[in-house]
Amino acid sequence: MVALLVLLQLGMLLGQDGPALFAPAHESLMAPGAVRIIGRATGKAALTLDGKPVTVASPAPGVVMAEVKVTEGLHELVLTGDGGETKVSFFAGKEHNGWKMFRPHPPGGVGCDTCHAVKNGEWAMKRATLAPLCHTCHNAEQFTKIHAPHNTGTLVDCQNCHFQHGSAAKTHLRMEKAVACKQCHS
Repeated sequence: MVALLVLLQLGMLLGQDGPALFAPAHESLMAPGAVRIIGRATGKAALTLDGKPVTVASPAPGVVMAEVKVTEGLHELVLTGDGGETKVSFFAGKEHNGWKMFRPHPPGGVGCDTCHAVKNGEWAMKRATLAPLCHTCHNAEQFTKIHAPHNTGTLVDCQNCHFQHGSAAKTHLRMEKAVACKQCHS
């Protein structure tokens, strides 16, 4: 079961073919104004917002970042690169189809290099396991209360269950807590 979880994690983070958009989340709400876009694409990446080209920055190989200003309404981001394209729809405003507000993670002011670094020419996490890195901001003592009976030695890779760039889900869970627990427990 642990091997399966590791394979799922690698697929989610590294091994997927084609581009991926991490922020904002698909079918989420955003406040009108500045929106930070974070994605991954290999080759010549192109980003559009509502069909119009967006200038992107690439602070490291494969990383796509941009900041755009959006007005109230429905918007579509499309990121293309080697392996195809990915689309994200989001609504700038307070209500749309029951979608929930996107909450970026880490919250404002924290730079990418807090968690990431270039290693061997690739953009990667600073540490092989994320729990120690996550606990530079998150309270390690609270971890076992929330994740009982586990400690950070057992659950070392937070991104197996949590979106590390933010989401519209409570505590940024990738899935319901009961489903997350069943990834290792039957």
